[in-house]
Amino acid sequence: MFYLIVFKIQMNGRDVYKKYRKGFSLKTVAMKLDEYGEKMELLKKLVANATTGRPKELAEKLGVSERTVRRLIDRLKMKNSKIEFDRKINSYVFKN
Repeated sequence: MFYLIVFKIQMNGRDVYKKYRKGFSLKTVAMKLDEYGEKMELLKKLVANATTGRPKELAEKLGVSERTVRRLIDRLKMKNSKIEFDRKINSYVFKN
């Protein structure tokens, strides 16, 4: 049998549901959420400084997969951040 544990948390004023397999301790879940917040903050700093590089390089800087980079970028866009990739400088930037 397969069990999931679902947590409802608030992130930036929005309800977010996180799913974890049975067997994860609450300490592990809290650590994963902490890591997510840290990666999101680092992403915001890199974008603000226009030093992200291409998606593959950004994934290496954040220690995640390219797919996770796309998910993080999509989450920023969902939060009304105007973000785009600038091919001239090879970096994601916040658009004014």
